[in-house]
Amino acid sequence: MLRLKVKRSLNPGRQVIGLWICGLVATAALTGGLVQGVPGVSAQSAADIEARDRLILEQEALLNSYRCRFGVDVEAVAGGCLDGEPALAMTGGPSEFSGEPTSAEVAVRDQLIADQEALLNSYRCRFGVDVEAVVGGCGPTGTSSEASSSDATPEPVVTPEPVVTPEPVVPPQFTALAVGSSDVCGLKTDGTLDCYSHRSRLRFRDDVPSSRFSAISAGYSLWCGLRTDRTLECWGHLYLGPAFAPIGEFSAVSAGYTRACGLRTNGTVTCWGDGYSGGQVSPEGEFAAVSAGGWHSCGLRTDGTAECWGNAAHPEGRMDTPAGQFTSLASGAVHSCGLRADGAVECWGDDRNGQASAPAGQFTAIAADSEHTCGLRADGAVECWGGNTYGQSTPPEGQFTAIATGSIRSCGIRTDGTVTCWGDDSYGSFVPPGGRPCGTRDDGTVVCWDLRE
Repeated sequence: MLRLKVKRSLNPGRQVIGLWICGLVATAALTGGLVQGVPGVSAQSAADIEARDRLILEQEALLNSYRCRFGVDVEAVAGGCLDGEPALAMTGGPSEFSGEPTSAEVAVRDQLIADQEALLNSYRCRFGVDVEAVVGGCGPTGTSSEASSSDATPEPVVTPEPVVTPEPVVPPQFTALAVGSSDVCGLKTDGTLDCYSHRSRLRFRDDVPSSRFSAISAGYSLWCGLRTDRTLECWGHLYLGPAFAPIGEFSAVSAGYTRACGLRTNGTVTCWGDGYSGGQVSPEGEFAAVSAGGWHSCGLRTDGTAECWGNAAHPEGRMDTPAGQFTSLASGAVHSCGLRADGAVECWGDDRNGQASAPAGQFTAIAADSEHTCGLRADGAVECWGGNTYGQSTPPEGQFTAIATGSIRSCGIRTDGTVTCWGDDSYGSFVPPGGRPCGTRDDGTVVCWDLRE
């Protein structure tokens, strides 16, 4: 009977292990010779089975010695390794076999012996130990020459698992923005729109046109876009009914609270919508830009001067228009602002909330709404002034390339093409186009969700 005993660490050097391995090699080789043909023992005798079992045990002991010595396949060693040796030493011999063995019992043992010998030879050639026991010697790559034979067990080929690198999530890139009373739309680089509705609790809007646009503008509940073919398309609502747009080719469009104005390719201005606000009455002549506000509209003449028109009951935004040249205009509810050629901003009209009190310094763009105004500084920073009831005049830090204002929030396009909004957050989290809503749980964890699911 084979027994296992715990081996103490008595390994002052590798010489003891080497002698022990060599002894096992000699024993295995001698036993193997007996198995191949013992005088007077039949191929299926009990003694032949016992000889095979002894060789199996001794080869396993030698395999464990190699495993512990060279630190390979140590998980196959019963009891593990201790100081480079098997922690459990095998003593004794195999159990006695009674009865007449069958051919299958002999064949199973022969196959196991062959497999053990193939693995032993693999270790010998791999680590350069006991190579003289390898029939045919070792190959130049450290493998047994027997490995090419049909009955040899080849070295297992371990194919590493492929490293799957997740595709980075790239947010949509935007070139322009428009902010309405409850919605925000972004014009993507491919000319399509991405819009979200705040009033419908951050629902992604799927009712926007599928056309490709080159510009977009928003009023209170009116949206208009300039298609790439220079025609206009409007959606939402005018004061007296559904939105519509005139036919013809345009070079710019601006949506106000209850009407819109478009700059035709011949330089003339056409306005439509609520006639009570004076929106349908526009001056003759050529313009370079147009801006529709709440109760008035303003146009930038080709000579750079500003001209405003609108409702006589609310003349603040159109009265006392400053003289001189401007490069762009922005119309709010009852105030207006213009950007001078030197980058200075000058505003006029209603200033009850400070929306017409522009700060000093240089700007590259301006946007105005009912109670506040925002400007894009030359260094890319955003500065807002006027009403700040919802935080719409408190922009975040960072650099931006474009800005847009609504009645209760403002938005900007950052230098990487993504959108950031600030202002009204009454529904818990406002998400700009291309973003995802996120909220903070009571335990401080953050959860995000997809608006389109």
